[in-house]
Amino acid sequence: MRYLIYLLLFCCFSFCTTHMWAQNTDVELWSELSFKYAFNKKNEISLSQSLRLEQNASTMDVLFSHLNYKRNLNKIISLSAAYRFMRKPKKLGHRIYCNLSFSHKISSLQASYRFRYVYDFSEWQRPTHSIRNRALLKYKKKKSPLQCYAFVELFYDYEYNYANFSSYRLGGGVEYKLNKTHSLASRVFRQATIYTPTEKQANIFEISYQLDLSPKEKSSDSSTKP
Repeated sequence: MRYLIYLLLFCCFSFCTTHMWAQNTDVELWSELSFKYAFNKKNEISLSQSLRLEQNASTMDVLFSHLNYKRNLNKIISLSAAYRFMRKPKKLGHRIYCNLSFSHKISSLQASYRFRYVYDFSEWQRPTHSIRNRALLKYKKKKSPLQCYAFVELFYDYEYNYANFSSYRLGGGVEYKLNKTHSLASRVFRQATIYTPTEKQANIFEISYQLDLSPKEKSSDSSTKP
């Protein structure tokens, strides 16, 4: 119960912090509901529905559905591919991307790196290609349902005949596992352009809930008599 209180306090603190940072910057609120199913230790799929609000969390920016497949090659390397159907007011869009991820755990710390290639085609912009590099450091105490992390992500965009690092994300978050099926997560981060500070900058608060529908291993009861 105390871990859940910590999570709620983090959410309140994060939401207040985004407003404190909000001078000349937009504040966005993101929410997500996701379902996960693992066929085994190597293969899993997930389906999620997300809503993102902008203009101080007062106007819908985008609503999207997201389907993802992940394959764990071993304990360190994993591959994934995903499709996203996006809807803005009176406009539709699509996104396809694939990830190559590496992770390494040392005691309570886990470091990971993710390389992502993204292809967007929508009614509000021309087709675009981009590469995202994310480094993440996660801390989880043994047998604790709560874990926290910090991350940095760089966006490298290809647009027409021009390519350059365009923007970044920097922030952190917490994840809380209620039980083997239900989990909550929250994160706060800043998203900003690198070379064009006059363009949109945003402080983003996100909260999500995940339902794990994977088959659970049945624990054997040695005290049961035949």
